[in-house]
Amino acid sequence: MRQRAQKAGRQEFTQTQRVEGRSSSVKVVCCSGGVLLAALTFLLLSRHSGRSIQGGAAAPRAIVLEKVVDGHGDVIAAVLSEDKSLSFLVSGASVVGAKYVAPEFQDQSAFTGFAVQEAVLFAKRSLKSVLQLGLGAGIVPSWLRRRGVRVDVVEYSERILSLAEKHFGFHSCCTSAAAACGPKSKERALCEKRAGRSTVQEARDFVFNYSGGRYDVVISDCFSGSNPGHLHSKEVFEHIKRSVLKEGGILVVNFVGLHKGRGSETARILARTLRNVFAATKCYRDQSPDLESDTAANLICFASDEVVEFMIPVHDPDFTNPDEYSSFWVMKNFPSWEVLQSAEDDPHAEIYTDARNSLLDPGAQAIIEAQLWRHAQDKSFHLN
Repeated sequence: MRQRAQKAGRQEFTQTQRVEGRSSSVKVVCCSGGVLLAALTFLLLSRHSGRSIQGGAAAPRAIVLEKVVDGHGDVIAAVLSEDKSLSFLVSGASVVGAKYVAPEFQDQSAFTGFAVQEAVLFAKRSLKSVLQLGLGAGIVPSWLRRRGVRVDVVEYSERILSLAEKHFGFHSCCTSAAAACGPKSKERALCEKRAGRSTVQEARDFVFNYSGGRYDVVISDCFSGSNPGHLHSKEVFEHIKRSVLKEGGILVVNFVGLHKGRGSETARILARTLRNVFAATKCYRDQSPDLESDTAANLICFASDEVVEFMIPVHDPDFTNPDEYSSFWVMKNFPSWEVLQSAEDDPHAEIYTDARNSLLDPGAQAIIEAQLWRHAQDKSFHLN
């Protein structure tokens, strides 16, 4: 999907997702940030032999660092761009995370949606503990952990967890592959107390069976080809508020959708559902609402029973004059990208519930999926 993603130094994404190297390029399909969706092109991971996916001119090659099949039958791969500037984590038909390879850019999120989620660090309240539903490559939890926040992670795929640790710098506190961790050692227990636990479990199942300590923030980012309707319901949000979050805590939800016009109703229902549960909800696009406004993007909602305001450290050197589309630039500017405002909506209209969730209806996300598919036709990897 078309977007402006972030740049750091000479590495950058342009609006057509071209990652420029000195003599090569890799095209990927981007959902404006946190999740890259390659439509169905990455289904060929298990059988692609080097021919052009569309049968035309050869696409740029990428280097497959490791490819595995997880317990759910999904193909998981760590992929390096041909110019070796970016690494991607691929799950089935989706790219679920990416990071810059150069050490000097490690603190920059490759995609703008991640930077908006990371900005929860600057909410005007105490932030010591976070629960992340959906790990991806571990970009957001790793960023928060480096700033002293304890982050517990719930991930559906044990292979995503192990590849995120092996190739993307995520630390699960295991001494071996994540799926093979044995009984807890004292060293691992201390690591989990400091950094956070990693649990392989389906997110909804984890939430409804959770009985531990409360969190300051819960981040829900489980998009992998479509928005997960079973996680976007009044009942799920109520349970998170009642049993997982601290009083006044913040639920952050990442949703891929349109913020206005035809096809935007799915996102409006999500915002309306959150407002039905929480006293204060604001949603932000991960790029200006005026930029490619008819294109789906990551919409990040912050919901709480207390108003969520951000205190961005604008006098910090990182925020004084940041490069356009760097993480710091996104964090500095996203508060002006608010969308799905309550004043524009009917609070008594449809909401998502377990009994009636139109996100799960056939074709409910067809407009978004069609955009992704069209954009994917000429934006694919060649995988060795």
